[in-house]
This record gives sequence, structure tokens and C-alpha cells, in this order.
Amino acid sequence: MKRILILALVAIFAVFNCSKPKEKLSILTGGQDGNYYKAAQELNEVLKKGFFELDIKESTGSIRNIGQLGSGAVNLALAQYDVIILNALYLDEESKKLVNNCHVVAPMAYEVIHILTHKNSGINTLDDLKGKKVVVGQERSGTWVSAYLIMKAVHDINITKDSNMIHLPDKDAIAKLLAGEVDAMFLTSMEGVPLLKDIPASEESKIKLVSVGSNYQIPQLIQNFYFVKQLSANTYPWQKEDAFTYATPSYLLANKSFSREKVKKIAELVYKNADTLKKKSSL
Repeated sequence: MKRILILALVAIFAVFNCSKPKEKLSILTGGQDGNYYKAAQELNEVLKKGFFELDIKESTGSIRNIGQLGSGAVNLALAQYDVIILNALYLDEESKKLVNNCHVVAPMAYEVIHILTHKNSGINTLDDLKGKKVVVGQERSGTWVSAYLIMKAVHDINITKDSNMIHLPDKDAIAKLLAGEVDAMFLTSMEGVPLLKDIPASEESKIKLVSVGSNYQIPQLIQNFYFVKQLSANTYPWQKEDAFTYATPSYLLANKSFSREKVKKIAELVYKNADTLKKKSSL
């Protein structure tokens, strides 16, 4: 009888937990074909264990994410570190106010600043980018921020004023690079981004990654934003050699008004399931 009672209580507890409604939380990510969106989908599976469910929203990138999160339009957002610092230190007072309304919940991954060139462009190092046609991403996207900071640090070029700096979506930039219509492009995303993985090995004769070298000294202006990361050969089908490039951390952020208890619970779920998340392709 005692055993039957225990089993009955276990069954009731299980039914109660299964029927407990999940709290909907909105999160800003990136485009559907990018790693942020996929990372949020993987994060959603983890947060469901704590009775949260993510309403995953597309976005143009980290600057918009911080702006929307800081204004309270969403509960959570993903953003890269260089964008957070740019908002906090270098943009207008409104941008500083918005970023100050954001809390870090947990580190998520490293964003790689991919600098791709056409093999006929004559570009072999960052120094060679000056005077070339370079796609720097859509204005105020995460890629745009990385390009802004790096071109300013390396060449003292303001990408908003230089006519050789071209603003295009990533897909269009790749098409123009492969066609030889531009010399280089920036793409800031997590390692293994699908857009670059989808470029077939047959295009290896046309494009390559600019490698800064393992002992590269990052310019002082951006030393606090980036570190040098190795991209192993065959990270992408067309990449036959190791490359060293800039990288910056990315974070899961919450609005300051978001419950501290919920922030703590989400952080605990992320850390508890860190090994599972690390095995995912997007994190």
C-alpha cells in the first residue's frame, strides 16, 4: 500500500510539472540564416527545462538588439562585446543610456571577424585593405561595428565617409566577392557560420581569409575589444589552411527591469547545460 501511495504521488507530481505553463520571454537575435537565430533555438531547448519558452525574433544585429532591449521592447537579446563597448563609450548619450539598461546574463560564444578577400585583389594582410572596395556590412549591424573599429584602428579610416566602404547584406556581399565585383568583405559571426559553410569547395580558387598571424599585435585602440583566434583549416569547405583573425565575445543580455530571480534562474540553466550547448554548432 505504501509503495502504491508513493507511485501515485510521483505520478501526480509529474503531471503537475508537465502541465505547468511555460513563461514566454522575447529574445532578439539576428537573421534566420545566421548563428544568433540558431543559438536562440538551442538556448530555448535548455530554458524549457526551467519553464521558460523563447519568442525568438529576427533582427538586423547587435546595435538594434541593444537599443530594443535597453528600451524594454524585449526581455532578452544576444549581442557582441565590441558593440556593447561602442554603445557604452563612443556613441551618443541616448545609446549610452540604452546600454546601461542592459544586464549581462551569461557569456555565450566567441564572434569571429571573418575578413574575406578575392584572390585576385592583391590583399594579403590588413594593411592591404586601404584603397580597396570593401563591404562592411549593413549600417549599424554587428559586422559594421567590427569593420568600423578595425578600419579606424588599422588605417584611421571612417567607414561612414570613405567611398570605398560599401554597405551590403552578407548574402549580397558574398555574391559580389565571388564575382570579383568587390575586393574584400567583413562578416562578424560565430565560427562555422552557415553562410560561409554553404560556399562550395570549388570556390577555393576565388576567395580566402585574411590571416593576421599568430603573433599579431592588435592596435592599442581596440586591444580591449578583440583577441586573436585560430580558425583551423577546413572550418569552411573552401578554406584549406589555418587562419588567425580577430574575435570578440558575445553575451546573453537582459533588460535591467527584468526580475533578478529570473535572470539568476536563466543563468543557472545556461551554466548547468553548458556542455550540451557547447556541442551545438551555433555555440
